[in-house]
Amino acid sequence: MGAKVVGVSKDSVKSHEKFAAKEDLNYPLLADSEGKLSRDFEVLNFLGVVKRSTFIIEEGEIIKVFPKVKPAEHVAEVIEFLQSRD
Repeated sequence: MGAKVVGVSKDSVKSHEKFAAKEDLNYPLLADSEGKLSRDFEVLNFLGVVKRSTFIIEEGEIIKVFPKVKPAEHVAEVIEFLQSRD
């Protein structure tokens, strides 16, 4: 599978650049400063805070949603899901 990782948050482009450099990320971070994508994916709460979530998208269709992401455990969850699809 040719999986791609893209991070999205309401933080600014400048903030993403600093974070990516600090964490040595090898995937793009998108700035959703106005919250449009967050609203479209229904992860923006009534206070304007984005709920941390992961979406697995295949051929333009959402095939899996992880709605309550815990960073320490999450990578293993995603890898397990992707490997189960092979």
